[in-house]
Amino acid sequence: MISNETLLTIARTVHPITDQSSVLVRRSSLANMENKNSVAFMLNSSFFGDAGSLHISRQDVFDARNGDMTQFLLKALYWGFPTNSHGICSKVIENWETILSLTENLLTHPSISSVDYVETIYPVIQQCKGVGMGFFSKLFYFANLTIDDDKCIILDSFVYKGLERVQGFEKIRRQTSSYTSAPLPYLNYINGINIVSREAGVSPDCIEFSLFKTGR
Repeated sequence: MISNETLLTIARTVHPITDQSSVLVRRSSLANMENKNSVAFMLNSSFFGDAGSLHISRQDVFDARNGDMTQFLLKALYWGFPTNSHGICSKVIENWETILSLTENLLTHPSISSVDYVETIYPVIQQCKGVGMGFFSKLFYFANLTIDDDKCIILDSFVYKGLERVQGFEKIRRQTSSYTSAPLPYLNYINGINIVSREAGVSPDCIEFSLFKTGR
């Protein structure tokens, strides 16, 4: 366990854009998915071109936001799940058109209310069985989405483990505990972290990155 003061000290000295190494994505790691899904093969053929592998950083994903939407979505996906862990990449591509439409909506409307999230965004998450907040929170983060003026940040199993290891974040952890199966916990999480961010003068994604490092 570490104190919230220690976590915030770490957050003040790191930056996720510059301090997190780029991710190496090998197309061979995705071969099984491509063999089972012709859409995956088509998308990856365009994405990788003649390259057998690509490095993707957080900045690369942010930079892709203003370009081709398919490239942006694939970069966000493969940055987060470079080896198709838990079959997440397969499940995203199985729901490709639905998630692509959601991505267009997020990029067109980057500032929404919590009511919008519950009524229009979360039903899409429920529809995409097996994808989960580990992916969708990354998509929200890279789309620069804000909900009720709270900046969206990543919430996955490592970040949640980080929450479990920080004294002083108990309320945020309790309110976030069912984040995989309900809409409100993610809203509680980003609201709690954004409040801490404003009070401490630390960017929300620096806190998220510090939680990620603590939970690894």
